[in-house]
Amino acid sequence: MNHKEFAQKVLEVDERVRFVSIYDEGEFFHEIKKGKNSYLTETETEISLSQAQYRWSSRKKMAPQLGEPIFAMAKYGKVFRFTLPLGVAGLILVSTEPGIDIENIIEKICKIRDKYE
Repeated sequence: MNHKEFAQKVLEVDERVRFVSIYDEGEFFHEIKKGKNSYLTETETEISLSQAQYRWSSRKKMAPQLGEPIFAMAKYGKVFRFTLPLGVAGLILVSTEPGIDIENIIEKICKIRDKYE
């Protein structure tokens, strides 16, 4: 997967998508929309994605009872953050401005992801 190309496609989904981070095959990659400032340092971003990976693995343990997890979301004062699975053990973290149409954004991101998997 071309992580940079994938991230650019996700950033273009909506003007309010501000940040994309990818954990894939043991490597971290992240891209912020031009003109936006990151709220986290690079180290904080990697720690956050690592913690999200752990939480995602916990969610997968409930799959037999609830079905496979599709996405998870956290709402903060400044951003919405979504995590979505990527491949067998990867993860996508997307940060947006508040007030977006969650289902619409997730559907678009999933379509992009599915093209790259």
